[in-house]
Amino acid sequence: MSLVLGMDTTSRHASIALLRDDQILIEYNFAARDELSATLIPAISFVCRSVGVGVDDVDLFGVGIGPGLFTGVRIGLTTLKGLLFPSPRPVVPVVTLEALAWKLRNSRRLLVPLIDARRREVYMAAYRFDGEKLPREIISPRLIGIDDLADVLAGQDDIRFTGDAPSVYRRELGAMFPGFFSRGRSAFLASEICRIAVVRHERNESISSLDELSPLYLRLPDAEAAQRE
Repeated sequence: MSLVLGMDTTSRHASIALLRDDQILIEYNFAARDELSATLIPAISFVCRSVGVGVDDVDLFGVGIGPGLFTGVRIGLTTLKGLLFPSPRPVVPVVTLEALAWKLRNSRRLLVPLIDARRREVYMAAYRFDGEKLPREIISPRLIGIDDLADVLAGQDDIRFTGDAPSVYRRELGAMFPGFFSRGRSAFLASEICRIAVVRHERNESISSLDELSPLYLRLPDAEAAQRE
């Protein structure tokens, strides 16, 4: 695979990266604000121009599908579908939590990414790297109350937390997991998404139909939830 573009708009820490032959050529990180829908395509074009390629030169796309900010996830997927509609190419959907775990892929601890979902809730999953290229999923992605985390992780030890929620819920985690360990990493995920996309594509886990590209929403958007009440 010669050229891979990865992008993530699932949080305020948006990013776009290009990878060729296992080397990150560029990663462009920016704060995703209300104008994301108007700035994302220019940002992708800027990244491509910076290394002398065009979007049409990209062979494989990786994209964060959530969980995360509803608007960011929707804009990212909609933009990618628009770019690829005239000329479809393989796409690998990447779960945000797995990309966070990938940042700690050299660890042999149980990796538990936690994303603050507000309302004293977190998006979480658990992964372990056993010398494989991709992590083994121990606990599938889910939305839980922060006070329920100890029950979900019962029986697990040697845990390393990552993501933005450990700093938000430091007191709660300290009470549930005495001496808890959290390893901070950059919140920008495009480079990790590129590398995950390559491995999954090699395993024939990419998708070729844009109809198959859908978000991972673990909580209903507020507007939709209100309609169902």
